[in-house]
Amino acid sequence: MRGLLLARSFLIQGSWNYRNLIGTGLAWSVLPVAGSANPAEATEATEATEATPDSPEETFNSHPYLSTVAIGALARLVRDGADPERVRRFLQALRSPLGSLGDKLFWGTWRPLCLLTAILAFVLGAPPTWVVFGFLLGYNALHLALRAWGLQIGIRAGFGVARVMARARLAERSERMEVLGVLFSGTLLGGLSHMALGLPGRSWFWLLAGAGLLLTGFSGGRALRRWMPGLLLAFVVLGLAVGASPAALIVE
Repeated sequence: MRGLLLARSFLIQGSWNYRNLIGTGLAWSVLPVAGSANPAEATEATEATEATPDSPEETFNSHPYLSTVAIGALARLVRDGADPERVRRFLQALRSPLGSLGDKLFWGTWRPLCLLTAILAFVLGAPPTWVVFGFLLGYNALHLALRAWGLQIGIRAGFGVARVMARARLAERSERMEVLGVLFSGTLLGGLSHMALGLPGRSWFWLLAGAGLLLTGFSGGRALRRWMPGLLLAFVVLGLAVGASPAALIVE
């Protein structure tokens, strides 16, 4: 059953509309559970996702990748025969956090970071096919993992899913990845400057620097924000100095 719910989550935006956004898609996603539950209770619970002309607030929206949290929780509540009014209030409270957190984590942080990593790999000489494959693999690894995780915690926690998500600290992890993205931008800027000026030296420096900044971004996180301009300037200057050093000439 979980596999079917996960598969249906990929189509949750298929019925998107201005009236209830993905409310219809959410109700459709839990139909397999509703069909095996008490018909009357299942109908009432799934109707909590449907808007009516005089109740436009009963829409539902979410970032598509985190929609599985709502799908799993709703499936659990339908199965348990939860009070429909309480389910309705629960979904209203859940939709904004899922939307804002997903937008920040994926559109604002993870996707740009994966793109920067792919560009950096291309600058370092990776074949274009491998760059594209690596980008798709890395990006979707987190995407698919969070879909499965969201469904699992939704089914397990039900009404208590907010507490589980708070313990996961996704917002904090997103902030760390933001810092990581800025550091990778510095790596890329240094590498491109090195190439544009035609300085001697090999790309090992940028490869090691990228790996080091990966660890620095995740471990330092928010604490590095105030030092970011100075770090980027120092990194670019250091990279250009390494590229033009006598040691680099000997290597060449």
